[in-house]
Amino acid sequence: MREPGVTEQTLEAEKLLIHVFSDNQGYQKIRDIRQSVLEHEAVLFYLDNQQLRSVEMVERLVARRDANRRAIEKGGPAAYAVRHDRVERTWP
Repeated sequence: MREPGVTEQTLEAEKLLIHVFSDNQGYQKIRDIRQSVLEHEAVLFYLDNQQLRSVEMVERLVARRDANRRAIEKGGPAAYAVRHDRVERTWP
């Protein structure tokens, strides 16, 4: 059963987000990521602290899940920093 207010677009975006964070094939160049976000009108989330342990990364994403969903509903292209106390749009 789907949570109230959760659209198919939100679910697909969450799947993409999980894939991006679990991809260990290496880093793409920033311009390649930016181009992909533009082409697909995607919403990209990134952690503002790369020194977090894996469990802390997951905890932060889960804690900001509602804010992430609101950002997804606004549409893209867009990039958001997932900070310890908020989700902040940083591009464009």
